[in-house]
Amino acid sequence: MNANEPGGAEAKRGRGISILLVIQLLIAAATVVVMVVVGQRIKPLIEQRRQLGEEITQLQSQREYLRSTLDSLSIRIDESLKKIEDRKFESAQVALTSAKEEVAQARATVPDTVRIPARIFIHIRGEYQREAAKKIGARLQAAGYLVPGIERLVDKGPEATELRFLRKAEQEEAAKIVGLLGKMGIPAKLSDHSANYENAKNVRPGTYELWFAPGEFEQQFKKR
Repeated sequence: MNANEPGGAEAKRGRGISILLVIQLLIAAATVVVMVVVGQRIKPLIEQRRQLGEEITQLQSQREYLRSTLDSLSIRIDESLKKIEDRKFESAQVALTSAKEEVAQARATVPDTVRIPARIFIHIRGEYQREAAKKIGARLQAAGYLVPGIERLVDKGPEATELRFLRKAEQEEAAKIVGLLGKMGIPAKLSDHSANYENAKNVRPGTYELWFAPGEFEQQFKKR
């Protein structure tokens, strides 16, 4: 059949349309793949940003509450001083003046910038460790650390329980955490992972990881 004939032209156009459809489908599929890959990479970053925002908001609220309380106390002392001056109670006046100075000193120690406490992510090997991990996390929080929760369940991990630090400069603080865990009856080994995370932009400073290993101590702790 001659392509110049009506039937040949129709067949040629049909093949052209089919090729265009295939190309469009390939582009659409590639777009979906790219969106999925990008989404997987962005999702943890968004979650980290959300957690950090919550931590900063909480600390800012605590700072403002402390400042407000100290300011209120200073005002009350001023009011008491005025009443005492009117009645000439010298000894009480001296005591209140001293108290006012102490309040001013305390007010000066409230930082203008927020220092975010270190946070510890707990990794467990099985659901049987979750209850014990929650109790350990609560005690770490009581000691001033942030524990975002039992973040993930891992099937593989170290054979001995370990506390991982991700930056060389944070080794000293990590050693303190290991000491605190030791007082809880948890023999954790200090593990240096700075070679992989020293310059990682998606891990904020002051991040530590507590990895549980299979063993009996979790069950012992669970009964306490």
